[in-house]
Amino acid sequence: MARLKTEIWVGAYLRRVASEGVFAAVARKGDPDAGAVAVKVYARGAARVFMQTRNREGEAGFRDPLGGLKPEGDVDAYLQKAAAIDPDLWIVEIERTDGEPMLVEPVFRE
Repeated sequence: MARLKTEIWVGAYLRRVASEGVFAAVARKGDPDAGAVAVKVYARGAARVFMQTRNREGEAGFRDPLGGLKPEGDVDAYLQKAAAIDPDLWIVEIERTDGEPMLVEPVFRE
């Protein structure tokens, strides 16, 4: 099964989020074809990050590696390290007071 290009996935995600009246922006562009995606959610002075991944069964989804809302500086430091390891990483930022990422893909619990 062919994988959807990252650039197309990001564009669709931005449109879906904006259609709900939520601010969204690309903070970092990665590889347009196969880059992984990180979604950073601003929520009342804190932030949360969701990283694209696959579970043990190979199902695509996201994980919350920091375990919920954290100080924004902690999330930014995590994303900076992730981008240093993976130069193809995309970072999408949204503002949502409840901290939910508005993803249609599952969020895996670790």
